[in-house]
Amino acid sequence: MGAPFTFPVAQATPYDNSDSGLVAENVKDAIDELKEQLNVAVFTIPLVYNGTISSDTFISYSNLTPNSPIVIPVNSEFTSFTFSNSRNGADFGLEFRINTSTGTAFYSVSKNNTRFFADNNPSQIFNAGDTITVKYLDEGGNSNDVVIVLAFRAILWATAILWFTLKTPLEVL
Repeated sequence: MGAPFTFPVAQATPYDNSDSGLVAENVKDAIDELKEQLNVAVFTIPLVYNGTISSDTFISYSNLTPNSPIVIPVNSEFTSFTFSNSRNGADFGLEFRINTSTGTAFYSVSKNNTRFFADNNPSQIFNAGDTITVKYLDEGGNSNDVVIVLAFRAILWATAILWFTLKTPLEVL
């Protein structure tokens, strides 16, 4: 009977980097290098509400489509957001929910006498197709002409591993 099948480990498997632009020369280093590049893949989703916003209003892509769900396009982490409005001295709160408009908020923030701010504290993992809702709560001074930009870090590990598997198949020895 012949020797048992063995599979080389990623570090011992040569990687041809001539087409990829990577500097790695083995599959393990190529995966690590790509991981670093993918970890900084960021995308944003802008939300706009024109006019004076009332309490308990859900902010969507636009107030022209008020009940449209905000759909997350890829597996990602919600990492930060910015808020801006045209009124000085707005007092308000924001609540963020995943896949519901009525469940418990996974993140909330309250601001007084604020026109604009950035928040780098939320951290919530989303799967592709999940939705996020943003609820505005009036706490004394309504905001006008609101723009919120949600920032996400894409989680593309499955895509990277699949790409390397197809690009560099491991041969049976």
